[in-house]
Amino acid sequence: MDDLRNHELLQPAHISKLLDEIIPDDSQYYMTTIIPLVTQDTDEVIVDVRDNIGGMTQAVAQGAESPMVEFRGQSQFKFTPAHFREKTVLSERDLKVIRKIGTASELAKAEDRVAEVVGGLRMRLETRIEWCKWQMVFGTLDIDQTDVQFSVDYGIPADYTPTLAGVDKWDALATADPVDDIIEWAYLFRDEGIDPEYLLFTRAVEKLLLQNTTLRELAEAHYTNTGKAEMNTARLNEMLKTFAGYAYKVYDKGYFFKMKLETPVTPASTSFIVSENPGVNTGDEVTLIHKSGSRLPGGKVKVTVTPTGLSFAHAAIGGTVTFPAGSTVRIKKRFIPDNLALLMGAVPPGTTGGTDFAEFVSTPSPYNGGIMNAQPGPFGKVVVDDDGDPPKVSVIAGISGLPVLYHPTCNLIATVY
Repeated sequence: MDDLRNHELLQPAHISKLLDEIIPDDSQYYMTTIIPLVTQDTDEVIVDVRDNIGGMTQAVAQGAESPMVEFRGQSQFKFTPAHFREKTVLSERDLKVIRKIGTASELAKAEDRVAEVVGGLRMRLETRIEWCKWQMVFGTLDIDQTDVQFSVDYGIPADYTPTLAGVDKWDALATADPVDDIIEWAYLFRDEGIDPEYLLFTRAVEKLLLQNTTLRELAEAHYTNTGKAEMNTARLNEMLKTFAGYAYKVYDKGYFFKMKLETPVTPASTSFIVSENPGVNTGDEVTLIHKSGSRLPGGKVKVTVTPTGLSFAHAAIGGTVTFPAGSTVRIKKRFIPDNLALLMGAVPPGTTGGTDFAEFVSTPSPYNGGIMNAQPGPFGKVVVDDDGDPPKVSVIAGISGLPVLYHPTCNLIATVY
């Protein structure tokens, strides 16, 4: 396979170029717009929990020494970065296309094939980075896989993660008072040097607010003299800005997460073990897809699960098909859970360290530049295995790093039902 080892389309420079040319869609990956990816050349990340320096320049006597002002943040913490990496093996069909380069059209077809593979890996990597950023915003990043388990607590104060209960929950349509809740949450920001800017939640929360009795009564009282006010999303946004002080944005994007079955699921079994739990909750619906494919009769089944770590309990699926280990367990997840509402803040200009409340810090990886010259940032690598059975070419993509939170009181995350 020497011709492939030296192939122009499989060189690190070409793979890196393909990675760099893929620009994530801001509408899909919202956090790319507010949490930048930065690089750091150390294996251990040291983070200042930043504070707004504030205050005023001090008065001094003429000829006296200037007083010292401390710019460092409230505290410091350090962590060892996580490593996210995976590969895909080019099929024989891919390799035939890549080998056969003669005309310009054949070269273009081969380039498209490699770009498609690299693009798929990059989008999966972007989804993982986006997911990590959201978990940081919520306060805890947990990785629970069969071979990797760790947890990062970002130290968000309890006041900034309120949970509504009883008649105050927003799904209690007749009694909940969202305007009062939002005003109370915004009051917390007064002493933190952070300015709340807007609300952020999914369509599920928006739907509850459109049906809320208090908001509908406000609409009737302030927008019509007939007692019949139309309630729609534009009016709801205007009302929340008028009465609570903040407009809202809807972010309903998500992703399909695929896990692997570690144990078979028979028609009578009532539990199974998966390779990773990305945050599946009690009552979530997952789809079992047979290892031989969903076209197999009965090879695709939906089940409602109760997870405990990597073990998922469920009702018996019945039928006649057994899903063997290695089959797929798929779930559609949203980056923001449907039961959360966020009040997003902004770090004011002049704050020590800048106005970014958080960053994703990427650290060096030997997959990016080699063991002796490891570099930070997203990476792509090609491995040609001449001695494999069969010989194969693998494309690897990944990143080393984790998000860091400089301002734990920049955003408020409320569980509203």
